Amino acid sequence: MHVKSSINSINRVDLNYQCYDFQTICIEIESINEKNLLLCCVYRHPNPAINVFTDHFISTLSKLNNKRVFIMGDFNADLLNYDTHSPTYDFVKSFLRHPFSTMHQPSKRNQ
Repeated sequence: MHVKSSINSINRVDLNYQCYDFQTICIEIESINEKNLLLCCVYRHPNPAINVFTDHFISTLSKLNNKRVFIMGDFNADLLNYDTHSPTYDFVKSFLRHPFSTMHQPSKRNQ
């Protein structure tokens, strides 16, 4: 992740994580007039079980309350399949149940 040198930013090492299965890097952009902006970039390797990643991701999300947050990355999850694949549904639900989300929770059609 690159940040222009004129922008005040903090590397959030408390949120960064790296292992073979997935990596997360987060930076906080300081703002004078608004809440700080937290940018998180995530990569999940496609082979390991998504539920292991989801457990870690939920733990990380719980630290993001009361911030403006942008989460981006390659989650290697078939989000179009969330209604038929329970681990993917749980992953999507982990996003939607946190206060920073303005989306509505999906209903699981084939549970």
